[in-house]
Amino acid sequence: TVGMVILVVRTLGGFVGSFAIISILVEGVGVREAFRRMPQRIVGYAWVQLLRSFAIVGGILFGLIPGLIFSVELLFAPYVFLGEGKKGAQALIQSRRYTKGCWWATYGRMAGMALIFAIPILIAYLPVAILVVWDALSSGEVSLMAQTTAAIPMMVLTPVFAAFQYVLYRNLKEIKPDLVAREAEAPR
Repeated sequence: TVGMVILVVRTLGGFVGSFAIISILVEGVGVREAFRRMPQRIVGYAWVQLLRSFAIVGGILFGLIPGLIFSVELLFAPYVFLGEGKKGAQALIQSRRYTKGCWWATYGRMAGMALIFAIPILIAYLPVAILVVWDALSSGEVSLMAQTTAAIPMMVLTPVFAAFQYVLYRNLKEIKPDLVAREAEAPR
């Protein structure tokens, strides 16, 4: 149905968009260059994201706390993949190394960022939620216009969160130069 197609398109668009945003931030390239590089790197990026998702879901199966721990420890895996070229589980391991000893600081900053944006998100989504509910009640389904409107706040906030995560990633690399140097010397 139309709703499923829209969901798939939004999901793929978000995935491709996150790749492009992280690529632009980590590699310092422009939008065109990020999309030009995408075909040769998208499968590896997808693999890292899939492994990361499985690890977080696996953690959640053991409880909310392990899932939260994994989600913070593995937060930087896509940045490690695109910025350092580590593939698959190696990107996850490196992300975990960066957060080791800095887990609470990383969590606190991410939670603070989420709280800072919670009120604007709620304010932005309130009219959208009213529109979606009104649309669903009046016609029995949610229109394309309502679904598109619902996606706008996330399209605006996704680059902001990606940039904030990149700053955290870069800061962790700066405070752990021995880890970065050791990894650069290690044979591949």
